[in-house]
Amino acid sequence: MSRYSSCEGDTDCSSHTITLALDNNAWRTVLVSTLDWHRNHYFDVFISFDGGANYTFHNRIETYRPSYTDPYVSSIRTLASNLPQGQDVRVRVQATRGRIYFEGFALSHAVLPEDVQTLVAVRSEDGVVSGNYTLQGNITIGASASGSLAIPSEADVDPTAGSGPLNIGNEAGLSLGVDSNEIMARDGSSSSVLHLNREGGDVSIGAVPAGAPSNLDVSGNVDVGGSVLAGWERISAAGTTHSSVPNTCSFGGSSFSCYIGSATAICGAGKVVLGGGCSCNGQTPGGGYNQTCHGYPSGDSSFRCQSFATAASAPFTAYATCARMGN
Repeated sequence: MSRYSSCEGDTDCSSHTITLALDNNAWRTVLVSTLDWHRNHYFDVFISFDGGANYTFHNRIETYRPSYTDPYVSSIRTLASNLPQGQDVRVRVQATRGRIYFEGFALSHAVLPEDVQTLVAVRSEDGVVSGNYTLQGNITIGASASGSLAIPSEADVDPTAGSGPLNIGNEAGLSLGVDSNEIMARDGSSSSVLHLNREGGDVSIGAVPAGAPSNLDVSGNVDVGGSVLAGWERISAAGTTHSSVPNTCSFGGSSFSCYIGSATAICGAGKVVLGGGCSCNGQTPGGGYNQTCHGYPSGDSSFRCQSFATAASAPFTAYATCARMGN
């Protein structure tokens, strides 16, 4: 809705009105947006609770523009608040003194402070809206999933109470401040503990499983009250001693024929070896051979085992414990 009231100056403009009809009213607050042309002009607000049969004077609102030389601005004000629900309410705006450009009404389910001298917001010629808002209800942004809230402020958040473009909580007590790349938990003007999913639930940091791994940098100590899951795994690799011509081995000053074999357990991509071991049969009852194994890390991500046995094709296994580790 938008219209001029044609009456100007100090003449009687009571016939120039705009009426908002709210049958079976479900709203708590009515606001109005007006383009303020001149200073010292005003309009009166009348309310009816019986469908327009009887009106009572509610308040008088003066236009906002301070002087003739100032830019034209749109002011948004609360006309009436805490309206009764379920009744046939009428809100009438009367351009009592001077020409006024009514831009439109707005309705809210919240009960807003009603002070005719206080602007809810001011919109300048370039469309920027400024002002202080105190709401006692819910706010819905957008009528679908495409709705969004943008806060372009570049103010930096720090331990000081109220710093940053977005603040949640009591500035004198526990609060949370947010800027474009920081989250700050505070207690008054002191830093405080930031809890993530304190009541339960996992916390995911970085890329989704299908994406590239991301890093978590901690400047200080990490205290863990439970288990650390570092993407660890145990890798095994089976091997046997050779079945070809035996080697000559010596032990305790004696030489004998032996068969040698090796196996290497290799960690998965992006993981390093933390440790490893070897498993071999030794002397198998009734098997008639002796076997020994030894192992060592053969690289950053592998563990190698070597076995010596008095029989060919003697089995053994190499194991590696692997995990993701940073520098």
